[in-house]
This record gives sequence, C-alpha cells and structure tokens, in this order.
Amino acid sequence: MTEDQPAPAAPDATASTLLALARALYPHPGIPDGPYERAVALLAADAAASAELSTLVAVGAAEAAAALGDPGAATLEARTAWLAAHEGEAFFAFVRERICFHLYDDREVWQLLGYPGPSYALGGYLHRGFDELPWLPDPRVEELDEPLVEIGPLAPGVEVTA
Repeated sequence: MTEDQPAPAAPDATASTLLALARALYPHPGIPDGPYERAVALLAADAAASAELSTLVAVGAAEAAAALGDPGAATLEARTAWLAAHEGEAFFAFVRERICFHLYDDREVWQLLGYPGPSYALGGYLHRGFDELPWLPDPRVEELDEPLVEIGPLAPGVEVTA
C-alpha cells in the first residue's frame, strides 16, 4: 500500500471500538482523531492479511464493545481497565503493537509532537542538533574541590583479574 492509497476501512462498529481503545492505549489530548483513524484503518489492513487476524480483531472489538457499551462514550478509566484485564491476550498484543507502529509513523503526529522526522537523508543528527532537546533540563555539573587521584600503570608483576 502506498501513501496515496487509503487503507481499507474496518467495519464501522469495529473501527469505532478500535478508535476508542487506541485513544486509551496512547492518549494524546492534542492529537485529533485523524491520525488515530488512519492507524485503525491500517490496523484493519494488517488484520485483513489473514483470516485468523481478521477474526481476532473482530471478536476482540466485539468483546470490548459488549463490556463497555459504547466504547467511545465510555470513560478513559473504563477503557483502560478493560485493556488491563485483557493485557495478556493476543487481541491486546496485536492492537497495541499495530496502533503504536501506525500512530507514531504518521507525519501529522510527528509534527504535533515536535519530531522533525528521520535524519539519515540529511546526514544524521550528530552535527544537526542531536542535543537540542528543549524538554530536557540542563545537566547539573559540579566540580569537585578535592584533587583527583592519579591512577597510573600497575607495578610490574601485579596481575589483574576480572
């Protein structure tokens, strides 16, 4: 699938449930629904690759909808609790991994989170501000008042054991 081809959509009920679960898994209040919807559509395309995955996603979404009522209207706490209760299941693992991959691979999300994109085409980050991270505090550097102890070569015959 290329960028100009949209991913096949999941059935409406499944897609709305997966959208609500995706927002609970990766909550970003500043990110609109568009990237989440694209991630869900791409997850559906991934699941369409096999009958087993399609069934896994459909059944898992149906179970979530049955437990939460309307997952989109359920509270974040209720959705999170449902996800935590199903954490060891294949449905949870597949949805978590695919939503994470597709959501954070979305260029709109990159822009909203301040990620400039991959640097390999520009020669890497080494000489392009790899340390320009405004969200990190300035490091605390303290100089010691005591003199440094010089540790030189060991005396002949002294053996080092690891």
